[in-house]
Amino acid sequence: MRRLAIVYLPFIAAVTYVRTKSKPKKRKAARSAAFLFLGFMSLGDKYMTKIITSYDRIYEIVRQIPRGYVATYGQIAELANLARKARVVGYALYRVDMQALDVPWQRVVNAKGEISLSPLRFGTDYLQRSLLEAEGIIFSPTGKIDLRKYLWKPDLG
Repeated sequence: MRRLAIVYLPFIAAVTYVRTKSKPKKRKAARSAAFLFLGFMSLGDKYMTKIITSYDRIYEIVRQIPRGYVATYGQIAELANLARKARVVGYALYRVDMQALDVPWQRVVNAKGEISLSPLRFGTDYLQRSLLEAEGIIFSPTGKIDLRKYLWKPDLG
C-alpha cells in the first residue's frame, strides 16, 4: 500500500511516494519535506493531526506577544512544549497569512536578536523589520534587537 504526499510550491511541484514498509528515516524525511513547504499529506495520517495541533499552540502563544516586544523561535517552542524544535516554529510562521495580521509573526526573531533572512521569504524579512520599527523596536546598526530590553517575558503563573 502506498501513500502519496504532494508538495506544491510556487514554481515546483514535487511528488513523493512513501512506502509503508520503507525505513523510518526515509518516511520521516518525506514527511519533513512535505510539512516544510505546505504541511499537506494524505488525510487521516496520524502525524497530520499532531502537526496541526502543534501549529495551533504556536499561533496561540505568538498572539500573546505584546506590541513592542519580541520572542525567539526557541522561546516559543519551549512555551508550546516543543523543546529544542525551534524550526517547527519557523515552519508554522512561514504558513501564516501575512496580510491578515491575526498572528503577529513579525514579533518572532532568532536567538541572536536578528531577523532570519531567507531567499524563500520573498522580501518579507524587510517587511518584518519595518513592522517592528513601527511598533517602536530599535535595531542596532548591525541589524540586531537588544533582547535584554525587548524580549517578551511571559507570566507563567
